[in-house]
Amino acid sequence: MASRLVAALAVAAGLVLARPGPLTASDQEQPRLDRAAPLPRGAEVVTQTFIAARNGLSAVELLAVVYDDAPPGAPLTLRLNSADGRLIAAATFTGLVHNAPLRLSFAPQPDSAGQTYTLELSGGDANGATVWAYSLDGYARGELRAADRAGVSDLRFTTTYTYLPADILRDAFLSLLQLARAAAPLWLVLFAPGFLLLQLLPDRLRSRGGRIEDWGLALALSLSSAPLLWQWFTVIGLRWTPERLNLAYGLIGAAAAVSAFLRWRGRGWRWPAVAGSDLALVGVVVVSVGARLLAVRDLALPAWVDSPHHFVVARLLMEIGQVPASYAPLLPVQHFTYHFGFHGLAVAYHWLTAQPLTDVFLFLGQVLNGLAPVSVAAFIVALTRRPGAAVVGAGLVGLVSLFPAYYVSWGRYTQLAGLVVLAPLLGATWRLVGRGLAGAWPRWVWLVLVACLASGLVFTHYRVLGFYATFAWAALAAGRRRGWKWLGGAAALAAGCSWPWLWRLWEHWLQPILREPGQLASPQGYNSFPVQYFQNDLDRAWIAFGLLALAWGLWRRERPVWVMAGWLAVTFALLNIGPGSWLVNNNSWAISLFVPGALLVGWGAERLWALARVWSRRRPACAGLLLIAVLAGLAAALGLRGLRGQVLALNPLTVLATPDDRAALAWVADHTPAEAVFLTNSWRWQVTTWSGPDGGAWVWPLTGRRTTMPPLDYWLEPTWEPEVRAFNERLAALRDADSPEALALLQDGGVTHVFIGARGGVLKPEMFVGSPRYRLLYSNGAAWVFALVNP
Repeated sequence: MASRLVAALAVAAGLVLARPGPLTASDQEQPRLDRAAPLPRGAEVVTQTFIAARNGLSAVELLAVVYDDAPPGAPLTLRLNSADGRLIAAATFTGLVHNAPLRLSFAPQPDSAGQTYTLELSGGDANGATVWAYSLDGYARGELRAADRAGVSDLRFTTTYTYLPADILRDAFLSLLQLARAAAPLWLVLFAPGFLLLQLLPDRLRSRGGRIEDWGLALALSLSSAPLLWQWFTVIGLRWTPERLNLAYGLIGAAAAVSAFLRWRGRGWRWPAVAGSDLALVGVVVVSVGARLLAVRDLALPAWVDSPHHFVVARLLMEIGQVPASYAPLLPVQHFTYHFGFHGLAVAYHWLTAQPLTDVFLFLGQVLNGLAPVSVAAFIVALTRRPGAAVVGAGLVGLVSLFPAYYVSWGRYTQLAGLVVLAPLLGATWRLVGRGLAGAWPRWVWLVLVACLASGLVFTHYRVLGFYATFAWAALAAGRRRGWKWLGGAAALAAGCSWPWLWRLWEHWLQPILREPGQLASPQGYNSFPVQYFQNDLDRAWIAFGLLALAWGLWRRERPVWVMAGWLAVTFALLNIGPGSWLVNNNSWAISLFVPGALLVGWGAERLWALARVWSRRRPACAGLLLIAVLAGLAAALGLRGLRGQVLALNPLTVLATPDDRAALAWVADHTPAEAVFLTNSWRWQVTTWSGPDGGAWVWPLTGRRTTMPPLDYWLEPTWEPEVRAFNERLAALRDADSPEALALLQDGGVTHVFIGARGGVLKPEMFVGSPRYRLLYSNGAAWVFALVNP
């Protein structure tokens, strides 16, 4: 009893001492600028109104303009007033430097959401400094006034809000409520198929891995079975429709529920005992999923350049009802060879719930991200047979490590889905080829499970499949003597399950590579290891601890640790032989290292705890209590600091589309002809690959209107890729939309409309406003739509 009380007090102390910094994020912004605002002098002040979207408004930032003849040391005063004229904050800036930020910070305003605020600039009679502004109406929810006269321009400004505890608790409650409402479709898509497959096994063949391994296997089997069903439906000539898919998942869910009920009755209506490790894992998962959903609270559309591309694949599945042979009718790409496992799940959830597909990508992707600890825990239990190590490893993945939480910044839910399948597959493979590890299940059961999971991984992510291959080598080296026969049988069965897809890959992908293997070589710098991902103190700490655990486990000759060492060594070696390959690189491996890292940290922490318990028994009671207090407090402090990082995982620089962009995209879908061709912004993303930098990247995927910068799938078509690249290289040099070069470019691209997103790029609204060749159709200040006059 005393030890529990001490641990509870230590946890409380650790939470207090952790003192993580405040959670802050951008609220309102008007980033465009092309001129200086009028000089505020004497009684002539400059004001800008804006409406806060979130509670906790805590800062406003402007950008200084200092003229050459400005008196040195002349003050510029910035005030923020509420709608009723109350002064919120004021600051006077002296010694201004041109283009330096002017930041007015103040105590968070708890009820700022929906409130109008006025920003006021004033200076002395000889003032020679002001701030940057934009000549057009770049912020439709406010106005700029100078000398008490309103204009059509706005200041360049950004506001920041602090995520207050009351709002965090409210949003967390709403997230849990959203999860509760979505429990049935989430169960059907993510767990029911896998549980049904496991329930089909007789009682005498039930696993001894416990609930942790069962839940992880069920999740992975559900993700693997979905693309397999899509493939075989296509092979036999059937098409999925919302009605057929809903019926199929309904029957699967009902069968799983009935099977579980019959097993419960067979046990004499007794509830199975619940282990402490099971409850701890549930706690980790609940917090992990909640944090993932809070991370996307302000996100209008999935982030980064990957997301429009993944959306196109999901739309193909949805519109065709089969695995498509090409990208028609959405894109002019002849052959479809992209992995589609996550996309099939998104379509299934979309049909089950009727939610918009973009919202499904965010919600389902983040829930799956929050469930990654379940998958990793199953892997750790299978290799170490230590539930405590599994809980620690799950906590690392769900609450501490930058990855996989940061995947939201790239919309990289496909690799996430692959890793969620991979982790239980690694455990099942070790059960199959390890020495005396099959448990209650005979090896043929593990063979079938490995085959099912491996075949599902074929459809889910190719790079992750490569990581599985290197693990298999390490497992065979450390496993039983004839393990290769069992693994070879599983590989043959997996190939049989996925042979139609494998044949397609062979025809359209592998054969051309074998004819010209030089195609695999990566450009210079593409295979560099991304050290910048691991600058966070927490990530450095767990990596250091994992390396120490690796050395300790090797010294102790712990077989699971030896397997991890082999996996890491083989993978790193193959990735760094020669110039590297675009097919798989150090970057994709670096963001997957949390899988082996979780096992090493979990095993090391569990062994360290066991040694601490032995040590405490040989010491006075106070020494043992002190040790418990230190470890419990440290775990609480690290968990709280890590949780803050999970909520802030979204990188604002990777957000292409804002709520204003989403509104503009909806307008485009409703008010422009289907045959319209839009000029959109672009930038050189990687080497020779171009992509969209703003909301224009979503025009083609969401509205079906063609754009001059198509989704990334364009590079899969050899005849189309050079055309897209050449057009956007010419666009990058464009500065005058009325120049002969610009008009020739638009004519060559068949352009009829222009879309400029909130983030912008080389195309700017001022290039088109006022020109007789373009007509403004729509603007909400941030996003702009123009039509060409007589294109």
